[in-house]
Amino acid sequence: MLETRSLADDVLLGYLDVDFGFTDRPAIHVTLGLVLKRVSDRWYIAYYQVTRLD
Repeated sequence: MLETRSLADDVLLGYLDVDFGFTDRPAIHVTLGLVLKRVSDRWYIAYYQVTRLD
């Protein structure tokens, strides 16, 4: 987890460093950005973006 922010009530923004693994090639390191929205007692992904920074 790189950073988190509250955008509004029940809406969060987060940035993560992650590795995506594959069965047929090497893993790649990327930055993942997420916007999460809470509806009742559950969190849902409202938006995500994956960026590969070389």
